[in-house]
Amino acid sequence: MVRLVLCFLFAECSFLAAQPLTVTPEVVLGHRSSFYQHELTFLLTDKLKLRNTSLYDAAYDDPKAVLYFFRNTLAYAASKSIVFSVAHGVKNPGAFGTASVLYHYSSSRIVLMCSGGVTYQREFSFEPFVLLEYNTPVSAGRHLFFRVQGVANISKESYMRGVQQVRVGLKQDKLRYGLAGNFDQFANAAKKLSNLGVFIRYTI
Repeated sequence: MVRLVLCFLFAECSFLAAQPLTVTPEVVLGHRSSFYQHELTFLLTDKLKLRNTSLYDAAYDDPKAVLYFFRNTLAYAASKSIVFSVAHGVKNPGAFGTASVLYHYSSSRIVLMCSGGVTYQREFSFEPFVLLEYNTPVSAGRHLFFRVQGVANISKESYMRGVQQVRVGLKQDKLRYGLAGNFDQFANAAKKLSNLGVFIRYTI
């Protein structure tokens, strides 16, 4: 599986190496695991973007207990608020594809995103997503922020998978840091994982 993931990333990165790029890596050091995620955004046109989202979660007590997620998304902005997307990627337990539509709202203090889509990974599922962020200035060039996001895969028979992330901390220009919480559920929440710790995030 590791070889498959590495080949997948190499093929995508080779094609996109020359494109305009924004990179946002994040590291979480938690009580259960170390966690890394990033977003690479390639601006193809003023309306068309290609984005790579990747995360890797490795438990301290079991090196084989790894959560992974690698997705490439082609997004078309039909308007300032509406974005249509198609995506393919690899996550536990294998390859998947998604088509979705997203609503986006932002102001000086609030960011709201919500989407609905259909994902196929061995079977079809509905995939809702929501993100809410609020920030307020605390001093010159520094903001206190709260960010929560969640995504799920729901089939006719079950709540297949759920992921939530919570971040609370300070934002200074392109740097963010503070407290983090990651929460995962599997198979109708029969299995649950949590990871509480600290994070640092930077936009390059």
